[in-house]
Amino acid sequence: MKPIIVAQISGVQEKFEAYLMLLRFKYMNLCVKAEVGALMPVTVTDFSGSYDLEEVAGVGLPDDYHFVIYPKDPDQLQPIVKGIFDAHPEFKLDIKTGEVEYSDGSDDKTEYEGIESILADKNSTGDDDPKSRYLLYTMPEVNKDRRDLLNTTAKSLHKQCVAEIDLLYARQSPQVVSMLSDAPAEEVDQAKEALKGVYEDYKKTANDLLQAKLDEIEEGYQHYLVGCENDAEANKVYGQSLNFNEME
Repeated sequence: MKPIIVAQISGVQEKFEAYLMLLRFKYMNLCVKAEVGALMPVTVTDFSGSYDLEEVAGVGLPDDYHFVIYPKDPDQLQPIVKGIFDAHPEFKLDIKTGEVEYSDGSDDKTEYEGIESILADKNSTGDDDPKSRYLLYTMPEVNKDRRDLLNTTAKSLHKQCVAEIDLLYARQSPQVVSMLSDAPAEEVDQAKEALKGVYEDYKKTANDLLQAKLDEIEEGYQHYLVGCENDAEANKVYGQSLNFNEME
């Protein structure tokens, strides 16, 4: 193909990629599991200025449904809380002290460089020392109502993304053809097929992203149901123990 056509298709490909990057970002912030990328919109502001979260805190993932946030400076605890609340008011917050217990017994899921030094500094203090405090955020439960809302939103975001991909392809196809008005029919067909192949690949990726998000939402819902069953069983056992104590 002519270099001008290759450049034109590359430009279209870059725009397709931008649409998918935006969809991925929106899906990360449609929070079901804890993903570090969901914290990208967080801005922490105090008297000294505004900062990205990674500038003022370390972030860990003890399991699929929790973040732990370690302030580098204990005085920035409240600004960090406010920054995260502004970006994700749906997160449930607990302020903890001491060390974090990871679900797999390790800290392999810790993110961001420098967190090891933060942990070492905290572990050298007592549990009551402000330096030992960290923030534990729990992802919101995916009950039936939230599952339905998340599914609807995920499909709507996908629909918007695909509509943009379709529109760009519809505009670019005749433009590519017009750029080859003096070229042989075989060369025109080759360019059209190349553009169509790129279009179909990105549209398939958008569909795959949707399916992955729907699967994640369903997994979150099943996690919620298991938690409900465990709570019900615990309440049952607790009730039985109360009855037994009353009999005594």
